[in-house]
Amino acid sequence: MIGNRWSRLSVVAVLLGAVVGCDSDRDKFREIQVRQQRRIEAATSVNHLEEAFDLFSRLGESDLEAASRQINYHLNAWSESQEPESAAASDTADASRSLERLLKTWRGRIDAEQLQRQLSSREFQAGDVEHFRLQYLLHKISNWSLDRRQIDPWLERRVEAESLAEQSAYRLRVASRLFDWVIRNVQLEPMQLPSPPFSPPAMPTGLEFDGAGYRQTNWETLWRGSGDALQRAGLFLQLCRHAGLDACLLGLPAEDQPQPVPWMCGVLIDGRLYLFDTALGLPVPGPDEEGIATLAEARGEPSVLRRLRVAGVFEYPYTHEDIQQCIALLYATPELLSDRMRRLTEHLLGDQRMNLHLDAAAVARRLDDVPGVAGVRLWHVPLEAEAYQQTIEDALRDNIDLNRWYFGRWGLIAPQSPLGKARWRHLEGQFDNDPQRAIDGARVLYMQQRRPEFELADLALDVQLQAEYDLQRLPRESEMQYQQRIAGMQQVLRAAKRTATFWLALMHVEEANWSSAEKWLEDRVLDNPEAVQWHSLARYNLARTEERLENWQRAEQLYKTDGDPQEQGNRIRARLLPEGN
Repeated sequence: MIGNRWSRLSVVAVLLGAVVGCDSDRDKFREIQVRQQRRIEAATSVNHLEEAFDLFSRLGESDLEAASRQINYHLNAWSESQEPESAAASDTADASRSLERLLKTWRGRIDAEQLQRQLSSREFQAGDVEHFRLQYLLHKISNWSLDRRQIDPWLERRVEAESLAEQSAYRLRVASRLFDWVIRNVQLEPMQLPSPPFSPPAMPTGLEFDGAGYRQTNWETLWRGSGDALQRAGLFLQLCRHAGLDACLLGLPAEDQPQPVPWMCGVLIDGRLYLFDTALGLPVPGPDEEGIATLAEARGEPSVLRRLRVAGVFEYPYTHEDIQQCIALLYATPELLSDRMRRLTEHLLGDQRMNLHLDAAAVARRLDDVPGVAGVRLWHVPLEAEAYQQTIEDALRDNIDLNRWYFGRWGLIAPQSPLGKARWRHLEGQFDNDPQRAIDGARVLYMQQRRPEFELADLALDVQLQAEYDLQRLPRESEMQYQQRIAGMQQVLRAAKRTATFWLALMHVEEANWSSAEKWLEDRVLDNPEAVQWHSLARYNLARTEERLENWQRAEQLYKTDGDPQEQGNRIRARLLPEGN
């Protein structure tokens, strides 16, 4: 196509050259040539963006290294075709100074020269592919989760109780639905996990093995479907950015610590920060337990935080006096702050529109105007998570115990595994088959992982089945070693079946198929003692399902299950169920 355009342009040039004879005609001809060339280059640039965006959508089935080369080829070709930007010098200088002030809050967490290179480079880099992979899925989740049938009526009543103007109510409803997606889909883990059954690798200064917040990146939290309160918060803040909402993690100053103590998320609407607690799994109820509390209400009305306790069971660690001065922490990475991601975001239009960038200076300026916000910083946890992940990846090469432990936990959902491919479709929102794209949806792919138990049991004896799973005996492999390998495969297949079953149950919840959701969560997950890994989140989703079926007593019973990581928040929700249930 482009070659044909160049050929047509050459013919035009020859014809025009034969008839023009004066300087003015030659000048006009040159102008025509320039305009034609720019149009061709513009068309080429659009094609490069289309190719890159199409590659984003296929990252779930691609080798990341190969995909990175292809994506960067198209994006760098597009970037080179762009005209130099022109902006008011004063605006550019002000934004630059504001960003520099924010970047100083990362001091000691990342090498200054390395950070500057990452921020200023116009060239897209190999590491950007992981950014694209995460942002593409967050973009899709933000879209399809908002398109699902109904917001939780319990949340809807809280939004309506705020009596906001139409646009503001819509923004609060969006924030509530995104928060709700995170709480229903990411199982809460404790901040502190049990010690591993081996000597952990040496960690970077200031980090601990399996430390709170940074032990998973946002990608790992999303992909695995579990994380602690800080990891849930990171996902929520990024989803808010995709929806065009200013959001932050509020921290409380601590005299004996260099960093603020993370408290809860705030979403800025009409100059007020609405409070969402990812540890409790709740938006904070407002005064008289109506609506959703703002920071101003929590600072001014002691009962707001006092009612987050559960009498005789749980206390709440803060009072209104503790939160008079908060620090707003922005979720950011070098990629999100980079100039190349800003330019790319501005040029992704229509169906390609996706927010790959954070204008940290502008968001900080708006947050700084909120009473009770004593300053804005970049949150250090995203950088620590990247450093932690790199340390683990390096250690996996040599540490056999770590390797066995790590892949025992997460290997079955490796992106290129059958379960991983189903997970990608699930998060993409592609639940059912798409004949036009010739792809199987998550439902079919998950069901393929639910192999019958008799088949899994026969794997040790059925030669044909062994061939199907590529389990032929290897040269020089003893019978004992072969049987151990088969037993390991049986263990992996059963674990994949349990996880696929749970994620199928969550899809029924997303689709508001309440009777089916109840059956899958109760009969296929909670009644299976081998699926204990998912029991706490299954109980929570089953309680939510029973609410929709108006089985209030059953919902209350599930919310009050002892020992669940989210028990305090669940008991508060049980207390706030409709009266007379």
